[in-house]
Amino acid sequence: MATSRPARQRIFNMIPRIVRTALFAASIAALDLINSSGMTSVALAQSNANRLTKVAASIPPVANPCQRETAGSLVKNPPELYSQSGSLTVNLSYQSTTDADGRQLYCFMTPEGLENPTLHLQPADQLVINITNNTAPTPLASLINPPNCGASTMMASAIAIHFHGFIISPTCGADDVLHTVVNSGDTFSYSFFLPYNQPP
Repeated sequence: MATSRPARQRIFNMIPRIVRTALFAASIAALDLINSSGMTSVALAQSNANRLTKVAASIPPVANPCQRETAGSLVKNPPELYSQSGSLTVNLSYQSTTDADGRQLYCFMTPEGLENPTLHLQPADQLVINITNNTAPTPLASLINPPNCGASTMMASAIAIHFHGFIISPTCGADDVLHTVVNSGDTFSYSFFLPYNQPP
């Protein structure tokens, strides 16, 4: 049975107190909350793995990513995206390039060519981030024990997003930094509501 937005909000408000003291314990507690709704561990693992395929299409790589200003140029603020009508959906391509000095650069690009945008939301807004890891694949580094959030094996090029300062649940699709794996070529979807009392 789906929980209401206020019920989800109560969960979000309870978990952060655990996060500050034991992130791993909070992750297990969050999984227990999900399982208490009747979802078996196998179904939960499959649901989490399905986040790799729920996005309609992968976000294609953007030409000329990760550009840097020339030495001595004026430092500019990053591009900004704002929520509208209580939500913000952002599509990101994670990419890399090698600059003229041989340095490997990494960045998040929107399909419109915005690099590493700053996201602006209000308390209680919903944030949806669809991200495709468009970096070159690397050999598998390790197997990930279930419950899996995304891939069950991890490449050295795998990524995950951690939301510093957000008081949100450490569950799959939110801020599960322990199990989320987005390998090269994979597309993953983050989706959660900010708490009503989210500080600025």
